[in-house]
Amino acid sequence: MNLVWHYAPWATLPQIVAAGALLPGEPGRDGEAPLLWFSARQDWEPTATRHVMDGGRPRPMTFLEHRQRLGCVRFGLPADDTRLLPWMDACRAAHMRFTDRRKLEASSRRVGANPLEWSASMEAIALAGLRFQVLADTWGEGDMSACARLWTQRRG
Repeated sequence: MNLVWHYAPWATLPQIVAAGALLPGEPGRDGEAPLLWFSARQDWEPTATRHVMDGGRPRPMTFLEHRQRLGCVRFGLPADDTRLLPWMDACRAAHMRFTDRRKLEASSRRVGANPLEWSASMEAIALAGLRFQVLADTWGEGDMSACARLWTQRRG
């Protein structure tokens, strides 16, 4: 079974576990519907890497910085799940403007991502039906609740 993944910082896991589901993001501009993104990449989705201030300007963290500062977790869903829309269909369903889509495609390619590997859901997806993994030296199965508690304890 092929899986697609929702990649996230480990730092967000306590809030995700508290919600009991992966939730679509914030609405976009001009009434664009929120989406919950997944990637077919099996290592890490470059667009999931956060930014950091450097000399007063934001820049994307390197993968190593992201991993060390925020940790990496992922949630797997079968690639053929009927709630998933391929990239272009998701853009249309969300009413994403053409120019916004093109800007997103260009910026994502600059960081090594491929929008054709993306799919999205317009609805929340319960954690109970997802495969959960955490990145240590390699991706491995983990207990979501235990990992959330561990993150909270370590960060105090």
